[in-house]
Amino acid sequence: VTKSPNLIGSIDACESVALMACKRRTRVNIGAAFQQWRELKEREGLELDAEVALFLLDRRVMLILLCFTQLICVGF
Repeated sequence: VTKSPNLIGSIDACESVALMACKRRTRVNIGAAFQQWRELKEREGLELDAEVALFLLDRRVMLILLCFTQLICVGF
């Protein structure tokens, strides 16, 4: 059984519209930081923007833990 080309085209169009709507819901505008984001992504060899976000979150958590540990070590 074969599908008509028009039916296939309309299915692809619907999938495309749904995909675009999904991307709009999850998109974040980082403005002027976009170039730095791309440079970090390339420098660290990360493929996905989600990997860059996790990389940055992990670095932030490590920095907080390091600062907290230093405060405990000096008696604050």
